[in-house]
Amino acid sequence: MGSYPRSGQFKIGAIDCWVVPDGAATYSPEVWLANASDADRDSALAQRLAKDGKLRIPYNCLLVRSGGHLALIDTGAGVELAHEWEEPVGRAAKSLRSLGVSRKDIDVVIVSHAHPDHIGGLTTPPPTRRRPMFPRARHWFWASEWEAWTSKAAVTFFGEALARPASVHLPVIAEAGLVDLADQETEALPGVRLLSAPGHTPGHMAVLLTSGREGAIYLGDAITDELLFEQPGWLTAFEAIPILSVATRWRLLERAVRERLTVAAFHLPATGTVTNSGSSFQFHASRPDRQ
Repeated sequence: MGSYPRSGQFKIGAIDCWVVPDGAATYSPEVWLANASDADRDSALAQRLAKDGKLRIPYNCLLVRSGGHLALIDTGAGVELAHEWEEPVGRAAKSLRSLGVSRKDIDVVIVSHAHPDHIGGLTTPPPTRRRPMFPRARHWFWASEWEAWTSKAAVTFFGEALARPASVHLPVIAEAGLVDLADQETEALPGVRLLSAPGHTPGHMAVLLTSGREGAIYLGDAITDELLFEQPGWLTAFEAIPILSVATRWRLLERAVRERLTVAAFHLPATGTVTNSGSSFQFHASRPDRQ
Protein backbone atom coordinates (compact mmCIF):
# COMPACT_ATOMS: atom_id res chain seq x y z
CA MET A 1 0.00 0.00 0.00
CA GLY A 2 1.43 3.33 -1.06
CA SER A 3 1.70 6.62 0.77
CA TYR A 4 -1.06 9.21 1.08
CA PRO A 5 -0.90 12.95 1.80
CA ARG A 6 -0.82 13.50 5.55
CA SER A 7 -3.82 15.80 5.33
CA GLY A 8 -5.94 12.76 4.47
CA GLN A 9 -4.46 10.21 6.84
CA PHE A 10 -4.96 9.63 10.56
CA LYS A 11 -4.53 6.89 13.12
CA ILE A 12 -6.83 5.65 15.86
CA GLY A 13 -4.51 3.59 18.04
CA ALA A 14 -3.50 0.62 15.90
CA ILE A 15 -6.13 1.42 13.23
CA ASP A 16 -4.95 3.30 10.13
CA CYS A 17 -7.41 5.53 8.30
CA TRP A 18 -7.26 7.31 4.94
CA VAL A 19 -9.78 9.77 3.54
CA VAL A 20 -10.63 8.61 -0.01
CA PRO A 21 -11.79 11.60 -2.07
CA ASP A 22 -14.57 10.92 -4.56
CA GLY A 23 -14.75 14.48 -5.89
CA ALA A 24 -17.41 17.13 -5.31
CA ALA A 25 -20.88 17.97 -6.60
CA THR A 26 -23.01 21.09 -6.72
CA TYR A 27 -26.31 21.61 -4.91
CA SER A 28 -28.76 24.45 -4.67
CA PRO A 29 -28.85 26.13 -1.23
CA GLU A 30 -32.58 25.39 -0.98
CA VAL A 31 -31.90 21.66 -1.27
CA TRP A 32 -28.85 21.58 0.98
CA LEU A 33 -30.39 23.65 3.81
CA ALA A 34 -34.01 22.89 3.09
CA ASN A 35 -35.60 23.88 6.39
CA ALA A 36 -33.52 26.99 7.14
CA SER A 37 -35.21 30.33 6.69
CA ASP A 38 -34.24 32.30 3.59
CA ALA A 39 -32.51 34.93 5.73
CA ASP A 40 -30.57 32.38 7.78
CA ARG A 41 -29.60 30.42 4.69
CA ASP A 42 -28.40 33.53 2.84
CA SER A 43 -26.37 34.65 5.85
CA ALA A 44 -24.80 31.25 6.47
CA LEU A 45 -23.81 30.71 2.85
CA ALA A 46 -22.81 34.24 1.89
CA GLN A 47 -19.13 33.35 1.38
CA ARG A 48 -19.61 29.86 -0.04
CA LEU A 49 -21.76 30.20 -3.14
CA ALA A 50 -20.25 29.92 -6.59
CA LYS A 51 -21.09 32.45 -9.30
CA ASP A 52 -24.01 30.28 -10.39
CA GLY A 53 -25.49 30.45 -6.88
CA LYS A 54 -24.73 26.79 -6.13
CA LEU A 55 -22.83 25.08 -3.32
CA ARG A 56 -19.87 22.81 -4.01
CA ILE A 57 -20.07 19.82 -1.64
CA PRO A 58 -17.21 17.34 -1.13
CA TYR A 59 -17.62 13.57 -1.33
CA ASN A 60 -15.21 11.60 0.90
CA CYS A 61 -15.18 7.86 1.53
CA LEU A 62 -12.99 6.35 4.25
CA LEU A 63 -10.48 3.51 4.05
CA VAL A 64 -9.66 1.69 7.28
CA ARG A 65 -6.96 -0.88 8.00
CA SER A 66 -7.51 -2.96 11.12
CA GLY A 67 -6.16 -6.36 12.09
CA GLY A 68 -4.40 -6.67 8.74
CA HIS A 69 -7.65 -6.20 6.79
CA LEU A 70 -8.95 -3.29 4.72
CA ALA A 71 -12.45 -1.86 4.95
CA LEU A 72 -13.86 0.78 2.60
CA ILE A 73 -16.68 2.83 4.08
CA ASP A 74 -18.96 4.00 1.27
CA THR A 75 -17.98 3.73 -2.39
CA GLY A 76 -18.81 7.13 -3.86
CA ALA A 77 -20.96 8.08 -6.82
CA GLY A 78 -19.25 5.93 -9.45
CA VAL A 79 -18.35 6.89 -12.99
CA GLU A 80 -21.85 6.34 -14.39
CA LEU A 81 -23.45 8.94 -12.15
CA ALA A 82 -20.51 11.26 -12.79
CA HIS A 83 -21.37 11.17 -16.50
CA GLU A 84 -25.11 11.42 -15.88
CA TRP A 85 -24.81 14.34 -13.45
CA GLU A 86 -21.92 15.97 -15.35
CA GLU A 87 -20.21 16.47 -12.00
CA PRO A 88 -16.56 15.82 -11.02
CA VAL A 89 -17.38 12.83 -8.80
CA GLY A 90 -16.86 9.08 -9.04
CA ARG A 91 -13.15 9.38 -8.30
CA ALA A 92 -12.88 7.01 -5.33
CA ALA A 93 -11.43 4.19 -7.47
CA LYS A 94 -8.66 6.50 -8.67
CA SER A 95 -8.04 7.66 -5.11
CA LEU A 96 -7.69 4.05 -3.97
CA ARG A 97 -5.21 3.36 -6.74
CA SER A 98 -3.16 6.36 -5.61
CA LEU A 99 -2.91 4.60 -2.25
CA GLY A 100 -1.69 1.45 -3.93
CA VAL A 101 -4.97 -0.33 -3.18
CA SER A 102 -6.61 -2.57 -5.80
CA ARG A 103 -10.23 -3.71 -5.93
CA LYS A 104 -9.23 -7.17 -4.71
CA ASP A 105 -7.39 -5.76 -1.68
CA ILE A 106 -10.65 -4.68 -0.02
CA ASP A 107 -11.89 -7.23 2.52
CA VAL A 108 -14.98 -5.37 3.76
CA VAL A 109 -17.24 -2.71 2.24
CA ILE A 110 -19.48 -0.85 4.69
CA VAL A 111 -22.36 1.12 3.16
CA SER A 112 -23.66 3.82 5.48
CA HIS A 113 -26.82 4.07 3.38
CA ALA A 114 -27.97 3.41 -0.16
CA HIS A 115 -28.27 6.92 -1.60
CA PRO A 116 -26.76 7.03 -5.11
CA ASP A 117 -23.64 9.00 -4.13
CA HIS A 118 -22.70 6.25 -1.64
CA ILE A 119 -23.35 3.13 -3.73
CA GLY A 120 -22.43 4.15 -7.29
CA GLY A 121 -19.02 2.53 -6.90
CA LEU A 122 -20.36 -0.86 -5.80
CA THR A 123 -20.28 -2.46 -9.26
CA THR A 124 -18.30 -2.24 -12.47
CA PRO A 125 -19.93 -0.19 -15.23
CA PRO A 126 -20.93 -1.39 -18.72
CA PRO A 127 -20.14 -2.23 -21.51
CA THR A 128 -18.88 -5.42 -19.89
CA ARG A 129 -21.16 -7.54 -17.72
CA ARG A 130 -21.81 -5.74 -14.44
CA ARG A 131 -19.87 -7.30 -11.56
CA PRO A 132 -19.07 -6.42 -7.95
CA MET A 133 -16.34 -3.78 -7.88
CA PHE A 134 -14.83 -5.43 -4.80
CA PRO A 135 -15.19 -9.15 -5.55
CA ARG A 136 -13.55 -10.44 -2.34
CA ALA A 137 -15.29 -8.12 0.07
CA ARG A 138 -18.16 -8.77 2.41
CA HIS A 139 -20.64 -5.91 1.99
CA TRP A 140 -22.32 -4.69 5.17
CA PHE A 141 -25.68 -2.89 5.26
CA TRP A 142 -28.06 -2.27 8.12
CA ALA A 143 -30.88 -4.79 7.65
CA SER A 144 -33.70 -2.22 7.55
CA GLU A 145 -31.73 -0.19 4.99
CA TRP A 146 -31.35 -3.16 2.69
CA GLU A 147 -35.02 -4.03 3.05
CA ALA A 148 -36.14 -0.46 2.32
CA TRP A 149 -34.16 -0.17 -0.92
CA THR A 150 -34.84 -3.67 -2.24
CA SER A 151 -38.58 -3.67 -1.52
CA LYS A 152 -41.26 -3.12 -4.14
CA ALA A 153 -42.15 0.14 -2.37
CA ALA A 154 -38.68 1.67 -2.83
CA VAL A 155 -39.63 3.85 -5.80
CA THR A 156 -42.78 5.08 -4.08
CA PHE A 157 -40.95 5.90 -0.85
CA PHE A 158 -37.65 7.31 -2.19
CA GLY A 159 -38.59 8.42 -5.69
CA GLU A 160 -37.29 7.04 -8.98
CA ALA A 161 -34.10 9.11 -9.12
CA LEU A 162 -32.88 7.82 -5.77
CA ALA A 163 -34.23 4.27 -6.09
CA ARG A 164 -32.94 3.50 -9.59
CA PRO A 165 -29.21 3.20 -8.70
CA ALA A 166 -30.06 0.85 -5.83
CA SER A 167 -32.05 -1.35 -8.22
CA VAL A 168 -28.98 -1.51 -10.47
CA HIS A 169 -26.19 -2.13 -7.95
CA LEU A 170 -27.69 -4.01 -5.01
CA PRO A 171 -28.91 -7.09 -6.91
CA VAL A 172 -25.41 -7.61 -8.34
CA ILE A 173 -23.71 -7.92 -4.98
CA ALA A 174 -26.64 -9.95 -3.62
CA GLU A 175 -26.41 -12.45 -6.49
CA ALA A 176 -22.68 -12.77 -5.83
CA GLY A 177 -23.45 -13.76 -2.23
CA LEU A 178 -21.47 -10.85 -0.79
CA VAL A 179 -24.09 -9.15 1.41
CA ASP A 180 -24.12 -9.20 5.22
CA LEU A 181 -26.90 -7.50 7.19
CA ALA A 182 -26.64 -6.06 10.69
CA ASP A 183 -29.66 -5.56 12.95
CA GLN A 184 -27.67 -4.79 16.10
CA GLU A 185 -24.27 -3.29 16.86
CA THR A 186 -21.83 -5.50 14.96
CA GLU A 187 -18.04 -5.64 14.65
CA ALA A 188 -17.14 -5.85 10.96
CA LEU A 189 -13.39 -5.87 11.71
CA PRO A 190 -11.50 -5.62 15.01
CA GLY A 191 -12.37 -2.23 16.46
CA VAL A 192 -14.70 -1.38 13.53
CA ARG A 193 -18.24 -1.35 14.84
CA LEU A 194 -21.49 -0.72 12.96
CA LEU A 195 -24.00 1.56 14.72
CA SER A 196 -27.66 2.20 13.97
CA ALA A 197 -28.11 5.87 12.96
CA PRO A 198 -31.51 6.14 11.25
CA GLY A 199 -33.26 9.22 9.94
CA HIS A 200 -31.43 10.33 6.80
CA THR A 201 -32.62 6.96 5.49
CA PRO A 202 -34.54 4.27 7.39
CA GLY A 203 -31.47 2.13 8.08
CA HIS A 204 -28.66 4.66 7.89
CA MET A 205 -25.66 3.62 9.98
CA ALA A 206 -22.52 5.15 11.45
CA VAL A 207 -19.19 3.40 12.04
CA LEU A 208 -17.32 3.56 15.35
CA LEU A 209 -13.56 2.95 15.36
CA THR A 210 -11.86 2.13 18.66
CA SER A 211 -8.33 1.07 19.49
CA GLY A 212 -6.91 1.35 22.99
CA ARG A 213 -8.09 4.64 24.46
CA GLU A 214 -8.62 6.31 21.10
CA GLY A 215 -11.74 6.47 19.00
CA ALA A 216 -13.33 7.95 15.89
CA ILE A 217 -16.75 7.94 14.34
CA TYR A 218 -17.69 8.05 10.68
CA LEU A 219 -21.10 9.72 10.52
CA GLY A 220 -22.02 9.03 6.89
CA ASP A 221 -24.76 11.56 6.17
CA ALA A 222 -25.92 11.96 9.77
CA ILE A 223 -24.26 15.33 9.35
CA THR A 224 -23.91 16.77 5.86
CA ASP A 225 -22.23 20.14 6.37
CA GLU A 226 -20.00 21.96 8.86
CA LEU A 227 -22.83 24.46 9.40
CA LEU A 228 -24.94 21.75 11.00
CA PHE A 229 -22.72 21.50 14.06
CA GLU A 230 -23.88 24.97 15.08
CA GLN A 231 -27.35 24.44 13.57
CA PRO A 232 -28.09 20.76 14.31
CA GLY A 233 -31.75 21.20 13.38
CA TRP A 234 -31.02 22.16 9.79
CA LEU A 235 -31.64 19.42 7.24
CA THR A 236 -31.22 18.63 3.57
CA ALA A 237 -34.18 17.90 1.32
CA PHE A 238 -33.12 14.24 1.24
CA GLU A 239 -34.06 13.25 4.79
CA ALA A 240 -36.37 10.24 4.86
CA ILE A 241 -37.47 10.81 8.47
CA PRO A 242 -36.54 14.41 9.39
CA ILE A 243 -37.42 14.32 13.10
CA LEU A 244 -35.39 11.15 13.53
CA SER A 245 -32.49 12.67 11.58
CA VAL A 246 -32.18 15.48 14.11
CA ALA A 247 -32.48 13.15 17.10
CA THR A 248 -29.82 10.82 15.67
CA ARG A 249 -27.49 13.72 14.93
CA TRP A 250 -27.73 14.99 18.50
CA ARG A 251 -27.13 11.51 19.90
CA LEU A 252 -24.05 10.89 17.79
CA LEU A 253 -22.53 14.33 18.33
CA GLU A 254 -23.08 14.11 22.07
CA ARG A 255 -21.27 10.79 22.02
CA ALA A 256 -18.44 12.30 19.98
CA VAL A 257 -18.05 15.04 22.60
CA ARG A 258 -18.34 12.70 25.58
CA GLU A 259 -15.86 10.16 24.23
CA ARG A 260 -13.57 12.70 22.53
CA LEU A 261 -13.92 10.99 19.19
CA THR A 262 -12.34 12.08 15.93
CA VAL A 263 -15.19 12.81 13.54
CA ALA A 264 -15.38 12.10 9.81
CA ALA A 265 -18.35 12.20 7.44
CA PHE A 266 -18.94 11.75 3.74
CA HIS A 267 -19.64 15.44 3.03
CA LEU A 268 -17.25 17.06 5.51
CA PRO A 269 -14.14 18.64 3.96
CA ALA A 270 -11.93 17.54 6.87
CA THR A 271 -11.79 15.32 9.91
CA GLY A 272 -11.84 16.95 13.32
CA THR A 273 -13.22 16.98 16.83
CA VAL A 274 -16.43 18.30 18.34
CA THR A 275 -17.21 20.32 21.45
CA ASN A 276 -20.57 21.19 22.96
CA SER A 277 -21.62 24.82 23.33
CA GLY A 278 -24.96 24.45 25.06
CA SER A 279 -27.67 24.33 22.41
CA SER A 280 -25.27 23.50 19.60
CA PHE A 281 -21.84 22.08 18.78
CA GLN A 282 -18.57 23.35 17.40
CA PHE A 283 -16.43 21.50 14.87
CA HIS A 284 -12.66 21.83 15.09
CA ALA A 285 -11.01 20.70 11.86
CA SER A 286 -7.77 18.79 12.33
CA ARG A 287 -4.60 20.49 11.19
CA PRO A 288 -2.81 18.45 8.50
CA ASP A 289 0.36 18.18 10.57
CA ARG A 290 -1.60 16.66 13.41
CA GLN A 291 -3.42 13.97 11.46
